[in-house]
Amino acid sequence: MTIPGRLQLLALLACSVALAGCPNGIGISCPAGQTLCGTKCVFATSDNGNCGGCGVVCAGELACINGACGCPGNLANCSNVCVDEQVDANNCGACGNSCGPGLVCSTGNCQPTCGGNLQQCGQSCFDVKMDRGNCGMCGNSCAPDNFCVGGSCTFICPAPNKTCPNAAASGVICADTFNDPNNCGGCGVVCNRGDICCGACVPNNNTHCGSCAPCAAGESCISMSSGFICIAG
Repeated sequence: MTIPGRLQLLALLACSVALAGCPNGIGISCPAGQTLCGTKCVFATSDNGNCGGCGVVCAGELACINGACGCPGNLANCSNVCVDEQVDANNCGACGNSCGPGLVCSTGNCQPTCGGNLQQCGQSCFDVKMDRGNCGMCGNSCAPDNFCVGGSCTFICPAPNKTCPNAAASGVICADTFNDPNNCGGCGVVCNRGDICCGACVPNNNTHCGSCAPCAAGESCISMSSGFICIAG
């Protein structure tokens, strides 16, 4: 490592010890798609604590989606709470629109009964053939890796992921065999400590530094408290 590179590394270590934010420009290079925040490389497109920029925290139930705080899918943001305005009796069709006594929220409208093929659960109306929180009957919630198909909770693992035994518990999991260090390239293939999974177990070096991306020309892969990062020198 060159003298300037050593000085940059020492400066980074000094900032880490002092627990103060280190300015950019000290030689840290994040992998493609990541942003340097302090001394840590983050995905600003999905990091709830650095959403779209360093220190931008998503409030309440909001999630960081493509660099902006919001609600996933078709859910609506009602005072930093994500709700389904199609079925929420307190936010039916719009935030704050409550259905009165004897009414239910059906497809975003307050009305006396649920629409066709929908079942009343409290003051809400659901399609129990496909609703994961009311699958087959009111209150029957499917597990996170299950979907409601025809009123039954069914495990579905979309390609290119693979169905693998759950090493931590019973049952199975849907494993991303390109990134999962416990199922790397195939079920049950565990990477050694310090290695990363890029479809196969590989060591952290200039070719794969903290991720499956290589360091840029003139950079070296250095192990820090926050993980492996590319640094100039």
